[in-house]
Amino acid sequence: MGPVTVVHSTGVCIGGPEASGECFVEDRLTRDLHVGDCVRVTYLLRDSSGPSTATKVERADAAKNFEACPRQ
Repeated sequence: MGPVTVVHSTGVCIGGPEASGECFVEDRLTRDLHVGDCVRVTYLLRDSSGPSTATKVERADAAKNFEACPRQ
């Protein structure tokens, strides 16, 4: 779980504690995300260094998850 930190033409990145975030390819699950959205993402691990593929994206309330999604 974490905030969306980057949105670009090929995907999105979710921040994590101590830069432990993950990037995901743009697809039907990730294309409507915006920087600052607080989300929990389930995904498939990749063997390569490229972005992962999200299998589920759930929006979360940043106020209730302030440690994972601090306000900027």
